[in-house]
Formats: sequence, structure tokens, C-alpha cells
Amino acid sequence: MKQELFKRTLLATMVLLSMHAAAQFTVNGHGVVLDQRSNTFLCCIPQSCFGSDYAATVTPVGSTWTSVSIDGNATGNITFAGVEPGKKWTVQGIKWDGSTVDAQITFTFLPVISFTGTVDKIAYHVCKTTVLMPSHDITSDCKIKFRGSTTNSSAYNKRNFHLKFIDSDGKKRDMKFFDDLRNDNNWILDAGTLDRIRIRNRVLTDLWLDFANKPYYADKEPKALNASRGEMVEVVRNGIYQGVYNMCEAMDRKQMKLAKFEEDGPDGQPVIHGQMWKAANRSQTTKMNTVSDYDNSVDTWEMFEVKYPDLEDVSPTDFSLLHDLVDFVANSSNQDFDAHAAERMDLPVLQDYCIMLQLLMAYDNFGKNIYWSVYDREQGTMMTPSVWDFDTSLGQSWKREEYHPSYLTPDKDLFTLNAPNNSDHVDNFIKRLIALDVEGFNAKTSERYRQLRASGILTVDSIMARFDHYLNQLAASGAKEREYQRWYQTSDLGGRSVEFDEERAFIADWLTKRLDYLDKNIFNEHVTGDVNNDGKVDIKDVNLTINYLLGYPDDGGGIYAYRYDVARNLRVDVADLNEIINIILK
Repeated sequence: MKQELFKRTLLATMVLLSMHAAAQFTVNGHGVVLDQRSNTFLCCIPQSCFGSDYAATVTPVGSTWTSVSIDGNATGNITFAGVEPGKKWTVQGIKWDGSTVDAQITFTFLPVISFTGTVDKIAYHVCKTTVLMPSHDITSDCKIKFRGSTTNSSAYNKRNFHLKFIDSDGKKRDMKFFDDLRNDNNWILDAGTLDRIRIRNRVLTDLWLDFANKPYYADKEPKALNASRGEMVEVVRNGIYQGVYNMCEAMDRKQMKLAKFEEDGPDGQPVIHGQMWKAANRSQTTKMNTVSDYDNSVDTWEMFEVKYPDLEDVSPTDFSLLHDLVDFVANSSNQDFDAHAAERMDLPVLQDYCIMLQLLMAYDNFGKNIYWSVYDREQGTMMTPSVWDFDTSLGQSWKREEYHPSYLTPDKDLFTLNAPNNSDHVDNFIKRLIALDVEGFNAKTSERYRQLRASGILTVDSIMARFDHYLNQLAASGAKEREYQRWYQTSDLGGRSVEFDEERAFIADWLTKRLDYLDKNIFNEHVTGDVNNDGKVDIKDVNLTINYLLGYPDDGGGIYAYRYDVARNLRVDVADLNEIINIILK
């Protein structure tokens, strides 16, 4: 019994010490976090303090240290001369047992998320969490687990995290970290594990949020967002610096402003209104090529995951609307699809989605990284998409052994891409919308693209300015160099290092070539009868159409069959050949 009591007392003491491990002293009331790897304390102060001397009161905190000095100056009023990114000062602390601790301290103005505890990919574990902000510090319990698909594995070093803040009673605790972002308990720490510049996902999701059409129910919910907002932060896990992260909102009911379910319906059972599902990984079902039976007692169906309402809140769930959509896309006749697709799917958002995929060469976003939502199934069944995870795009592969592969050069059509393991990669809803040109989908998408180009939002300068915004943050806070030092020649990048400047130059060059290619080849103003998309109608188009009728379509003919369907009768036949000849004769 005494031995068990001793063990419990020792464990309690270790927990208490770990809670104070990040708070040996304060600087003007700001807490500090020690990165044991570099033996450097990180302190978050306002950005306005950089570039000048920083006068501060340094004070020991807790029972672990009794005194502290900075560059030999004892506890009290100390001036950190000329605060600059990455600049360090010597710290010496005297512990309660009389021993000394020698370390360094540096400053950042990015928030620092520090947590201590067990983390795995199976279940959430409660971790002691400190958030150092430029204006104040926050301490809280937080449920944390690893998240992600490809990178959610011990084969990767820089991991993604899902955080759910809770109070002392274990109930959710909403947190407000950034002025423009929501107040919520649910946050994602996106590592950019496979991204050599670390900010692709943040930049490109910002771009989507700034240009994409709102969901079809925006008149009812004008604040609905079909992607997540975020800001860059720095992360320390169990005393080891993890680097820069995109701390972003979760994609959920709250983000999309879906109608809430009723806990007690007329028969005492929950009534579902808004619903959301995520295509978590590829399957023939998530690509909407095939459909199968579902089981409402579980929260997954053929790689689709239930996101709202949770199975623990509404059990059984109901996959019927999603099943009906997949069945419609997979099995409806051309006539039915052409007549009813606009009733089933949010076409203006899907037009923007096609533009975004082509712009980024987002090869990894087919069959996964998309959410489907219905606002209120009691009011209609139309589905709208939301985007997620653009971290492998703009010429970058998700495979660490081939970082900038030749099949992702900017001079290719993503929708007919002959990449390794292509296996009919494009989502079927995209293929059918394009092939059948539903309600003039292709011309509308091209016109929308040209409007966005003319507005200035889809230009090289505009998009690169977005990259520079975050790159400047990382450089000015010192996080850029800390990230480089932490992940030098990482196996996550196939032995490459994080390389901000080199990758920025690559992206700028790639994007310049990509926009030129899209202007001339994909989203140019299509001329009726111009089957080969060369800007004129001539004998070449007649020959291509004859070949198509004989069963020898050119590459991509299945997706771009609408170009052959000049007569717009949802099939390619001799009537289309006659129309092309008439156009030439006129």
C-alpha cells in the first residue's frame, strides 16, 4: 500500500513539474516554452517590439526556479537590445535544489502552441496545453490526436494534429485565437508535411475563399464558408520544437452553417436536417463511379465519413441522400443527367471547383479531400462541395520520392492527365458535367475563369503576393530559420530540406506557365464546331469527327465529347458532322 501511495505521489509530482516546465520564468508577463532540442526558450511578444530594444521585467515563476538572469543581468528590469528574428540571449536559472540551468531565449510574434502528453492516431488523449499569444497566454486541457491520411503514419516525422479544447469538467471549451476566425473548441494543426514551402495549403485555401461562389443557400446563411480559414503558428510537443503550422478551423456544420438536427422530433427521436460527409480517401464510390449498399449503424461508407450529425448524437445515421447522389452520377442516363444534374449539385460552386483543380494541377484531390453537404434535407436535396487540403499542388506530388514529377508540369490538361496509376482518376461528376455540357457548364466555367483573370485575382502577381504575405511573417518572426534548422534534410521530403526561397521561385515560374497554358488551351472561348480547340473550324475538325464516329476518338474525347456534339442532342452522330460542314461552308 505504501509503495502504491509513493508511486501515486511521485506521478502527481511529475505531472505538477511538467505543468510548470514551460513556465520557469516570464518576460513582461509572457510565458516561455523550452525547446529541449536547441536548448532555447521561445517567447511570444507583439510584432511591434521587433526592430528595437525591448524593456522587460523578467520574473521566476513556480517552484522549479528561484532566480533567473539574462546575459548575466539578474532578475528584474532587463533590456533585450535590438530584438531581431532569430537573435538569442543567454539564460541562466537557479533551480530550487541549487543547481543551475544554462540555455538561450529568442522571440517570435507568431502564436506558440505547446502541449505535453500522449498523442496517437487512434484516440484522443488529454494533454496539458499552453498557447502563447502576443498579448496574453492561455492554458487549458485539450484532447489531441494525430490526423491526416498519407502522413498519418509513424513513417513521417512532422505530424498533423486535431485539437479539441476542454474545461476542467471535460466539456468543450471554445477558444478565440484570431480576430477574423471563429470562436471554437475544434482546431486543426496542419503541418504541411509534404510541402517544401509549408504554406501551400494555407495560401491556396485563402485563394479559394476569396473567389469561389457561396453555397446555394447563401441567401439564408450569408456567413457560410466552404473552406477553412487559418493563421500560421509555431508548435512545441513534449518539449521538442515541431516547426511552423497552419492552425485552421475545422470543416464542419458550424463552418457551413448547416441546419442543426432536432434532438427530440415528433416521435421522440432525433430529426436530421443538415448533413455533411467527407471523401476521406479514394474509392470507386467517392469518385461516383459505382454505388453499393450502406449501413446506417456505422459512420463510414466506402471511404465516405459522416461529419454531421455525429453518429453519437444521431444513431442510426442516414446515408440515403449521399447514396442517391452517387447512384445518380454513376447510373443515370445521359438524358436524365443532363436534365437533373443542376437540381442535385451546386453547379456554380462546381464550376469554380473545376477552375481551382485545373489551376493548381490538384491531382491528389480527385476522389478525396472533398466534402459534400446538404443544407436542410427537409427543404431540398441539393448537394454542395467544400474543399480541403491543397498541400500537394502547383507541380508538387504527394510522393516524397518524386517531388516535382514530369507528369505535373504546367503544360498538361489535368482532366486527361496520363499520370502513373491514373486508373480513370477524374471524378465522375466532373467527367459527366463536362462531357454532357450540362446547362452550358463548359462555356460558363471558361467565362468565369476569364472574369477571374480580368479581375486580377487569378494572376501570377496576385497569387504570389499571397505567398509573400506568409513568407514575410515567417521570416520576420524568425520561424523561417527555425523551420529550416528543425527539418534539414528530412525523410518526409525524401531527404530534401525545407527550402522557402527556392520553392517560391519554382512556384512563380510554374504558375506563369500554367496560366498561359490555361488561357490558350483550356478556358479559351470555345468556338462551336472547333472540335480540336485550335480557335477555328476547318477540315481538321471534320476529320476528327469522322474518326470519332468510326471509334477512334482523340485523347480526352470521353470528357470533351461536348465539342463533337455540335448539334447538342446528347450524342455524336452524322448530324454533328453536317453542322460542322455547314459552319465551314458559311
